[in-house]
Amino acid sequence: MGADLRKLPHFIRRSRDTYPRLLQNITLVLGINAVFLVLTLMGRGTRLMVVLVDVGGSPLVVGNGLRLWRKSQLRRGGLMTCFSSAS
Repeated sequence: MGADLRKLPHFIRRSRDTYPRLLQNITLVLGINAVFLVLTLMGRGTRLMVVLVDVGGSPLVVGNGLRLWRKSQLRRGGLMTCFSSAS
């Protein structure tokens, strides 16, 4: 952040947007793991299934986090501004 206090509202807004996503990601991962723990204890799940679901949950968490990036880009005037040339 540095010494520029004008950026403070941006960081407060970003933190308020980030906290619900953090809770969603934690809930998603714990929920998926709980379902497969129950399946494994019932004899229906295998280690391979658990590993695949755990690894498959990572892109979901990353995708959910990228929603914050997309939201910040839209606030700045669109997604294409970050891909345009600096000329």
